[in-house]
Amino acid sequence: MELEDLFYYDPSWRIIVCKQCGVVPQTNITRHIRRHHNATRAFKVAAIKLFERSLDHLPLIRDADEICKNVRPLPIADPIRFLDVFHGGICCLLCQDDRDRYVCRGRTAIEDHLRKVHNQPLRQPGRRRRGEAGGVKGLTQAGLVRTPVACQTLFHGTRCRYFIVKARKVHEEIEESPSGSDAGSDATNMGPAFTQPRLEDIINLQLAQQENENSAISNQTGFNISFLSSDPRHQSQWLRVTEWPRFLEPHKQELPQVAALVSLPNLAKSYELGSPGSSEILLSILLDSLSRVITRSRSSLQDGTLNAFDQHRLNSFIAGRSSRKPLIHNLREDTYKKYSRVLQHLMCYIFRLAWLKRGPKLHYRLTEGQAVAMMDAVHTASEMSGASGDGQNPDHAEEIRKRLDDKCLILMVSLLDHKLYGDVYDSIVVSFLAVMGIRQDVTSSNAQKLSEAAEFTPKLSALIKMGQLLVAERALLAVELDEADVPAHPLEEMQDRFMTKDARSPISWSLKLRAYGKAVKDNTTSLGYIMWSDDNEILSYKKMRFSMTGLRDLVSAEVEAAQNQLADLLLVPPDTERKHIVPQVSLRSVVDDPSEGAPGWNFTCHPQNEVLHGHRRWILDRILKEAFLRRDFFDNELTGKWRLQTIGRYLTTVNAFLERLLLLVHITGGQPARGTELLCIQHSNPRDGSGGRRNIFVENGLVSFVTYYHKGYSVTGTTKIIHRYLPSNVGELLLYYVWLIVPFLSQLSQLIKIPGFKQGSTPYLWGEFSISQLLLSGNTNVQTLLKNY
Repeated sequence: MELEDLFYYDPSWRIIVCKQCGVVPQTNITRHIRRHHNATRAFKVAAIKLFERSLDHLPLIRDADEICKNVRPLPIADPIRFLDVFHGGICCLLCQDDRDRYVCRGRTAIEDHLRKVHNQPLRQPGRRRRGEAGGVKGLTQAGLVRTPVACQTLFHGTRCRYFIVKARKVHEEIEESPSGSDAGSDATNMGPAFTQPRLEDIINLQLAQQENENSAISNQTGFNISFLSSDPRHQSQWLRVTEWPRFLEPHKQELPQVAALVSLPNLAKSYELGSPGSSEILLSILLDSLSRVITRSRSSLQDGTLNAFDQHRLNSFIAGRSSRKPLIHNLREDTYKKYSRVLQHLMCYIFRLAWLKRGPKLHYRLTEGQAVAMMDAVHTASEMSGASGDGQNPDHAEEIRKRLDDKCLILMVSLLDHKLYGDVYDSIVVSFLAVMGIRQDVTSSNAQKLSEAAEFTPKLSALIKMGQLLVAERALLAVELDEADVPAHPLEEMQDRFMTKDARSPISWSLKLRAYGKAVKDNTTSLGYIMWSDDNEILSYKKMRFSMTGLRDLVSAEVEAAQNQLADLLLVPPDTERKHIVPQVSLRSVVDDPSEGAPGWNFTCHPQNEVLHGHRRWILDRILKEAFLRRDFFDNELTGKWRLQTIGRYLTTVNAFLERLLLLVHITGGQPARGTELLCIQHSNPRDGSGGRRNIFVENGLVSFVTYYHKGYSVTGTTKIIHRYLPSNVGELLLYYVWLIVPFLSQLSQLIKIPGFKQGSTPYLWGEFSISQLLLSGNTNVQTLLKNY
């Protein structure tokens, strides 16, 4: 017997039933099989775990308590398939809810229920009056219970709970039995709620059954009607162009199995559970090799192994012509991860479909070169799997690894080299794109739909970009294998053959779909998430709502909190107003020169700002002059030893103030800036002359910060300069911080020599992390470094 024959999946209740045991497994599938069906060890552990993982795509209710809570059929519902049906059940008629009526199979259990739950005084054993029956029959005559009823239970043991199901054979047997006339009349008289169910229950059951049937049909087909309907109101032009419905319609009953062909394996579990040479191990080795090939391709472009002329040619999609720009390969790391994942899905797809012949029989035709390349790659992976071990020669292992990477590279490039003169789905890459278009339906956990243009074009871009990288590396490999003298010759030949718009290849198909998908996206109305009230006071975003008054109150509260933190940083006592201690300055009187590029220069250095001059040591002088501050900041005034806990608290306040200042600048500085813009703001020109120029200026009494908007710089090659102005109360916070606090932080970094503390020496407003928390916590490493400062 196969493992698949042991279990039945009920889509209506989303449960798994063991056919042999007649119950729902209370534990996981693996443990149930080991306990009850593997006494002879006919099933291997790896096979059992692999079977359990094959159920992951099903919307199962796995928790036993949740199953008891959700699986509550009506009394007139059909029995759940493969669950044992008991025809001698006893049902309590005093329970009101039909779904929660107490059902058992023994006299003691029903008597305990009536006594404890319903406080029924049951007759004690002894002599009965004439005509009075005892036991369950007596309870039936008293109208307390009904028996027999057909019932089922989900579990055995402590979670055993019976529920009534419809079983006409029971009633027929009662009516036809010789002794069943009296019992039948009693059942009819005492249990009218069961022989004649309420109209409301009948209607509810009919609706529930119809919904379950519709859900089952939807789950089986997996298609939205708009994908295949001939009704012009339900047609998708995007799907008409991709031809996915034509390719997938013959397999619409097995879409989950089709989608599983591209699923990525768990590499850790594959190495742990699989034996050397097994399919899972081979697939894992091929995926590791593919990752190394992609990394090698990136390195070849970054270190200039492929020169600029070749990169311009590689970036062109027109035969015989070079692009005006080189290939863009300096992508973000997370972008490379997403792009690499598409190639990993492709490797899983071709390995399972073309090599293992697993899953639905999808249409594809491998060329001779593709078949040979796949055979070489898989055989080399098998050789590497068999040669793995502790006693392996490192040089031999590296030689096999290098050979496998080369075979994997040749395989992936050969998949792109496919002339499509017949059906476009002759290419296994084109069929892979159709399978990648299958996605989970958000409205149903067990249904599939096809991706729309906006969500699928990034996958096409990933295939195209990674294809360019692989072609570049294949050209370099051709030189290494003495197939060419320079990489330019094979690169140009491959580029013209299958990497252009008119090449009749998988890449040209991908370029066509991407161009059409982008056009659809640009001309399709996006989902509306933002709504304003009639008076423009309430803003709704998805499920959130907030008012403009609340936003203004938030900003006011944050400004007040920032001013209190600024007073703490300026060492103002709690019972003293800041204006009585701190030098006052008006933003209107501050002059700035944006053209000044001297190292370390900012607006406090301008000759006309005499009110700002001479205050670089203002905080330090206050500490030295005020006795209470000296006691707080110094452990020993005679030796000048600073108290590290006080310094740690001060730096913590600096961090908190800068966090709040970042929030205020982000909210009140006009159009919100990107994080990369804000965190690159510099309050002074860099002292070493590198790192650009300062971004903070004072103009007509307003503090402004100028950022470079560089999103898409790698594509356009240009940046946009954006000026943002801060409200006066937020600008004042920034002015005092740059004027008085930044010099003190610089002096602290010189006096105490705190390891890793660069807040006082960096020109960036939101500089590097200070170690205030380490000072406060008494970190032993920091204390050791500072004990003799």
